[in-house]
Amino acid sequence: MELENEIFRWLKFSNVLQDSNKFRILANGKVRLDEVTRKQFLNGTKFASILTNMSLFAKNPKTFIPLQGNSLIPQNTPAARVYNWNLLKDSFNDLGCKIDQGDLDLIIAGENDQTCKFLSNIFEFIKEK
Repeated sequence: MELENEIFRWLKFSNVLQDSNKFRILANGKVRLDEVTRKQFLNGTKFASILTNMSLFAKNPKTFIPLQGNSLIPQNTPAARVYNWNLLKDSFNDLGCKIDQGDLDLIIAGENDQTCKFLSNIFEFIKEK
């Protein structure tokens, strides 16, 4: 999975990504994630960390409860991805950062480009706030 450098820097700044030794900067300026981290994005566990940071944007911060990483299934199986992403979708929708079912299905199927696109959408959503 290859991230735009700006998205990579945001994820590092947000402490969603920690160990820079696991990433490779490519000639095109993008950053390639290692396989373990890529799977953590695909199964949704890294997105739970993003949600925690996004709780500031909740319409009603007192009632918004971000998902905890332990609420999600850590495996990268199809069943785990479906379960995790159904929870994540509801939380992102509660914040106003919508993901449609077609895009969600592609992420669940393991589509790297769609996962990067959603990360970009989240980044833009945060920048607008």
